[in-house]
Amino acid sequence: MESNDALDQSIHRLLDEIGERRKQAAHLAQLVEQSIYQPQNTPRNAYQSYSPPVIDNTAASVLIDSSIDGSVVDCQPSSASPPASFLEDFTRAFVDSYKPPHNLADGLQMSDIKTGKPVSECGSDDLFRKKNNLSRMDCAKYVILAAANSRVVDVYVRYINMLVGRDKACRLGQYLARLLIYIVNRRVSQLGKTSSRLEWIMTLTKIQQTLSTTRKVMRSGKFLAFFQQAVRTLTSVGDDEVVRTLGAAHKLGMCVFMIADTIGLLGTTLALVRLRNPARVARLGQRAWMYALIAQLLSALYQLRGLSIRTADLQRVRRHVGKAGDVMGERECAIEEQAIRMQRTGLTRQLTISALDLAIPIKGLGILPLNEGLVGMAGSITSLMGVQDVLGKASE
Repeated sequence: MESNDALDQSIHRLLDEIGERRKQAAHLAQLVEQSIYQPQNTPRNAYQSYSPPVIDNTAASVLIDSSIDGSVVDCQPSSASPPASFLEDFTRAFVDSYKPPHNLADGLQMSDIKTGKPVSECGSDDLFRKKNNLSRMDCAKYVILAAANSRVVDVYVRYINMLVGRDKACRLGQYLARLLIYIVNRRVSQLGKTSSRLEWIMTLTKIQQTLSTTRKVMRSGKFLAFFQQAVRTLTSVGDDEVVRTLGAAHKLGMCVFMIADTIGLLGTTLALVRLRNPARVARLGQRAWMYALIAQLLSALYQLRGLSIRTADLQRVRRHVGKAGDVMGERECAIEEQAIRMQRTGLTRQLTISALDLAIPIKGLGILPLNEGLVGMAGSITSLMGVQDVLGKASE
C-alpha cells in the first residue's frame, strides 16, 4: 500500500511538471514565431529560447540557455518563415523529449520510475539504470542518500546519542557474556577442558570486564542526579505519601550505590585512590542497590493495588451510567479505563524488571545460592527490556 501511494505521488508530480513544460514550450514557440531564426549547430533534443534581432539582416548572435540539458548554442537570423503548425509540432516534440529529473525517484524506494516495480523485479541494476537514464555514479548517490535518510539510521543515531541507550547496550553485552561463561563452564565440567573452550572463557571474561568498566566510567558522577531526584520526590506536592516515600528511598539507595561504584572505579579499577577494604565498599554498594530495588518493588505493588481499587470503582460507575443512558459519562469512563490500562502495563513492566534485577545483588551479597547462569539470564532480560524502552523513546 505504501509503495502504491509513493508511486501515485510520483506520477502526479511528473504530470504537474510535464504541464509546466508544456506552458514553457508554448511560450518559447510564440517567441520563435515572432522572429525569423535559423539555429546553427543545435544539439539534438535541445529547444532553446531566442530573442528577436535588433536590426534586419544583421548577424545578431545570441547565446541561448537550453531548458533541458543546459547547453548553449549560437543563433543567427534567417529569411525562412516557420510553418503554420510550428507551435503544435514544437510543443509535442518538447514534451516527448522531456526526461523526468532524478529526484522524482525519491518516493519509490529504489523502484523503476516508469513501472513502479522494485529494482529486483526489473532484472538487474543495469536495467534499472537504463530505464531511468541514470549513471553508475547517480545510482551510488541515490543509494547513499536513501540509506542516510532512512528511518533505521535516524533511530540508531538518536539511540546512540542517549547515554542511557549506550549504557543499556553495554549492560546487555555484559550479562550475555556472563551467561555464556556459565554455559561454557558447564560444557567444560561435563566434557572436559579443551584449548578452544578455555580460550572462549578467557575471551568472554575479558568482554564482561571491559563492558563493566565502560559502564562504570559512563555513570561516574551520576549519584548527583539520583540525589537531586530524591530531594525533588520528597518535596513534591500532590503525590501519594507512600509512593513519594518509596520513590525517595529508591533514589537515595541508587545514589549510595553510585557513590560506592565510583569509589570502586577510582580505587580498584583505575588505582587512583588507595582503599583499605575495597570488598567492603563493593558490598555497601550491592546492599544499597538491593534496598533501592526492594523500595521500587513495593512501590509498584502498592500502585497496582490502587489501580485495582480504581478499576472496581469505575465498574460501579459504568453500571450506573449505563442505566441512566449518559453518553458523555460512557466516554469519560472509557477514557479513564484506557488510562488505568496504560498505567497498569507500565507498573507491571517495572515490577518485572525490579524482581529480575533483585537476583543480581542477592547473588553478590551471598544471601541466596544462585548460580551465574540465572543471574546472567536475569540481567540479559532486564537489559533487553531497557533497550526496548530507549528505542521506543528514540523512535518517537
